[in-house]
Amino acid sequence: MQGGSGITRHVDDMLEVMRDAKGQKPRLVHRLDRETAGCLLIAKTRFAATALTGSFRHRSARKIYWALVAGVPKPKQGRISTYLAKEESEDDTIMRVAKHGDEGASHAVTYYAVVETSAQKLAWVSLKPVTGRTHQLRAHMAHIDHAIVGDPKYFNKRELAAAGRPAEPAASAGAPDRDPASARRRDRRRPRRCRRTCCNPGTCSGSKPTGSIRSRTRRRSERRFVRAEQERSRRRSHVSTRHLLLRRALRQT
Repeated sequence: MQGGSGITRHVDDMLEVMRDAKGQKPRLVHRLDRETAGCLLIAKTRFAATALTGSFRHRSARKIYWALVAGVPKPKQGRISTYLAKEESEDDTIMRVAKHGDEGASHAVTYYAVVETSAQKLAWVSLKPVTGRTHQLRAHMAHIDHAIVGDPKYFNKRELAAAGRPAEPAASAGAPDRDPASARRRDRRRPRRCRRTCCNPGTCSGSKPTGSIRSRTRRRSERRFVRAEQERSRRRSHVSTRHLLLRRALRQT
């Protein structure tokens, strides 16, 4: 998209032929990775470029990415929050999950939601990055063991072959098998959850707390995000069906 090492043809260079009478050329507002396909926003004037760049800088612009990943993430919607750091080698450079305080580590947050699935092999996922780190979506999906299919840096074909297979239960030496009936009885005797949002899970006299108001608000936001993406998917399929019926009617006439 932009010039760099090993890139001879890019969009920024092609915009030179679109200069107006005042000598201004359209300007790129954001970037896309070399292996990423998607919409590219270009401003025709300097004023529009400043306004649009500000919306991306202050994160008022909403960016949604779609990806085909190996397997089906569980849960089907969630939030990925890690630190990412660049790891360079002789052959390639990738982003790895790091710890807080590591050299070059930056915090990255991504929301994801499963839109469609193909058995347990593949999933069509909607991704919403809150931060804009290098390879953030690719590294995050690989971190939860659902790498983007075809990604040359983070995807392994063995992951796709292993997707959907039931996990083998881990055998513990000398441990007796649990009685299903007794396990169900123990589950029914679980205490009520603590309703206090300010308690400490380690010192609270009640049971597991329900979480803070902020976490509940975040879960509601995630559910709204998933419903919106599923509604968009339903509308797209409805529109494509209408176009198909219209084409058939025109052919018959």
